[in-house]
Amino acid sequence: MFEPTDARLALPCWDEPALKAPFAITMIAREGETCLSNMDVVCTQPWEPKPGAELGESYEIGSGLCAGADGAGWNATTFNPTPPMSTYLLAFAVGKFHYAETEYTSKLTGKTIPLRLYALPQAVERSTFALDAVKRALPLCETRFGVAYPLPKLDLLACNETSNGSENWGMITGSVTGFMSEADATPLQQLKRLGGTVAHELAHQWFGDIVTMAWWDDLWLNEAFAVLTGQLYLASRLWPAWDMEGDFLKTWLQPGLAADALRTSHPVETPCPDAADIMQRFDEISYSKGAAVLRMLMDIVGEDTFFEGVSVYLKRHMYGNAVAKDLWVALSEVSGRDMVTVMAAWTTKTGFPVIIVDEDGATLKITQHRFLASGDVRPDEDETLWWVPLAVKSIQSGSASVDHDAVLTGRSTTYTPASDVFKLNAETRGFYHVKYTPERLAKLGQHAASFSVADRVGLLSDATALARAGYISASDALGFACALARSETQYLHYNGVHALLLAVADTWWEDDEVSAAIDCVRVAVFRPVVDRLGYEPRADDSPDVTALRTLAVSAALTAGDGDVVRELLARFRAYMAGDSSVPSELRLSVFTAAVAYGGKHEYDAVAEVYAHSTLPPLRNQARTALGRVRDAARLARSLELVMSPDCKAGNLVSVR
Repeated sequence: MFEPTDARLALPCWDEPALKAPFAITMIAREGETCLSNMDVVCTQPWEPKPGAELGESYEIGSGLCAGADGAGWNATTFNPTPPMSTYLLAFAVGKFHYAETEYTSKLTGKTIPLRLYALPQAVERSTFALDAVKRALPLCETRFGVAYPLPKLDLLACNETSNGSENWGMITGSVTGFMSEADATPLQQLKRLGGTVAHELAHQWFGDIVTMAWWDDLWLNEAFAVLTGQLYLASRLWPAWDMEGDFLKTWLQPGLAADALRTSHPVETPCPDAADIMQRFDEISYSKGAAVLRMLMDIVGEDTFFEGVSVYLKRHMYGNAVAKDLWVALSEVSGRDMVTVMAAWTTKTGFPVIIVDEDGATLKITQHRFLASGDVRPDEDETLWWVPLAVKSIQSGSASVDHDAVLTGRSTTYTPASDVFKLNAETRGFYHVKYTPERLAKLGQHAASFSVADRVGLLSDATALARAGYISASDALGFACALARSETQYLHYNGVHALLLAVADTWWEDDEVSAAIDCVRVAVFRPVVDRLGYEPRADDSPDVTALRTLAVSAALTAGDGDVVRELLARFRAYMAGDSSVPSELRLSVFTAAVAYGGKHEYDAVAEVYAHSTLPPLRNQARTALGRVRDAARLARSLELVMSPDCKAGNLVSVR
């Protein structure tokens, strides 16, 4: 795990991404242990240490080793040399690993590439989902990038002591829980994270490994591209029923907007003169904003043109280094548009705009200003002018059309939409908020069914952010949300309503009257969904229905709805009595109800699950539920449990 600058702790090297070199690795390890590195094995031979050997030209590495007490000998494993690569991508591991294996044949070269997943014995059989995802995704990568996977093998390694994945070339690493899944025990959201993480690290094998950033100020491009390609493009094609397009709005676009709306934000391209500052670049701006901006760029030029430009970029800089401008140049060549100018402010300036729409009859006056979550932009903070793709969607006679030529490059412009029913930022692909007049927002609520799910989610996300920042009233935002809820059936919309209610509750968290009113709204919105969908999954449930049922039950539980609490407590007691029929999607809510509303017996039972379960999904849910305790004495015990050495540092974030 050498990223960003830890290779220098393992070997003498110039530990900078632009200084690439081929690596020839030999590893000496005990008999019975498996050695892994970036490349395939040339040979493994018995090796004898030479005790007493002195340093000099004939000195052999490892001569100071001696026989162990168990009498086991040593083997030397030699690997083929790597292509030229950066030091942070170098990898080696040793252990008594087991593995599962498969293979794929490249459509571009005809070569068969072995694929293996290494882990401890108990983890291997539960990691086939990750291995299968790699096998299915590799041909997609080769076809879309126009570049064959260049190494002779690809391994996955599940590590106990890490919570992050790493894109080491030819040897992707990740956490045991990040690779493992259970056929009947892994919730959908966890499967999405697992699949997305594997696809993310696989995309890095091209964008990051074959072509690497010249320096860490372009880290964002590596990570943003891996998010866009892995968590969106690849995942959407591998698991089309999962609606990864919609998931992108919730998981990446909205967090990116929230982070960049802070006065403390920074540009995605930020100078990094000191290696000690590199870790600060692994943040929401690099990942979420970067991915959302690339997604907006892909929408501007079109998906096929975008990946054609990526292919030109990869082939031009293969086994070398590049900067972000090199990608913009390649995209300019294939699109015939000046993408350097288009992208300049989005990547080199802090923040993003709020597009303000004023109406004068049929004519719109459209103005851009920087958006801040605090709502108090100073003149010196409002000097940037972005190249904004307005993408105006108009609805006429029940059909939609999008004007992709509508662009805002100055402070303001005028525009006449094709219909009185319109929306800016079609499909919510732009990285900005839109502020309408209260009358227009209400009208959009009345015509919401005419727009796509992504459009409705974008409208609700804008209303939430604008209300929280004081650009519009909270009552206007809540009124719009309730108008949408009257005919809404989609998970993403309800998730947006849930986020809005959380925002209002967080703002007035000290006001018991407001908190009680928010809980009443939660019950009014989500209890009918619980009644309609029930608690039991059906064979024909779509992933959207599964996600909506999970959210509705959780939201009603958060509001303290008495019937829902009683139902979940009854299911918990049946579960602890041996009834294993609790759906995996609802298990967190069942455990939470037990901890928050049950007594000592229920709390102890959840703590027992956390302490002794061998199933990672089950332990994760029990650990999270322990953080929802309301009794002071049990809260102290929860803290003691999660702060013990048994709880990995990377898992603490789930206890909230």
